[in-house]
Amino acid sequence: MYQISIYDLKNSFRLIPNFERYSLTIWQNNTVKFTSKRKAFDFIAKVSNLISEVLAICEMVHTTTQSFSFHLKSESRSNKDLFNVFFENSQSITLHIRNLKSYKHEKTELYKVIRSIDSILVLLEENCKILNSKNNNCVNAYLGVINRVTRSLNTILSNSQYHHENNTLSLFK
Repeated sequence: MYQISIYDLKNSFRLIPNFERYSLTIWQNNTVKFTSKRKAFDFIAKVSNLISEVLAICEMVHTTTQSFSFHLKSESRSNKDLFNVFFENSQSITLHIRNLKSYKHEKTELYKVIRSIDSILVLLEENCKILNSKNNNCVNAYLGVINRVTRSLNTILSNSQYHHENNTLSLFK
């Protein structure tokens, strides 16, 4: 379970509309407001499960793309060489995953976790496209999985208050 800190609005505002005292910032200009701390923690538990699902899928795809990396060969010392881009992306993905796993033991803001997951998904998509260009569509299925996860996550993030109110906070429907 991820330890995500809740922002208490009573520290910043004297007049809180409709008793919406607690809030979580999901993404830029996207916050979910709660009337009680219990509802906020229930939402955090659901979001934590969602993050764990996405992280497991990302780790699986990352491991698979690493196993297909033998198709890549360095053609030059340029930083724009696909071989170098692939392995720099892989190192960044590994670093982001390590950071996300450390958030299980220390408190953090939710938007930092979401930003890391978004970075991982973008880098994985780029690595899949690099591998597909070198070897005809060897990881096409994994690219489809990453695209589906990205689309589902963006749908949830764009309207998280709606998904919270209707209990539809799941990655795949």
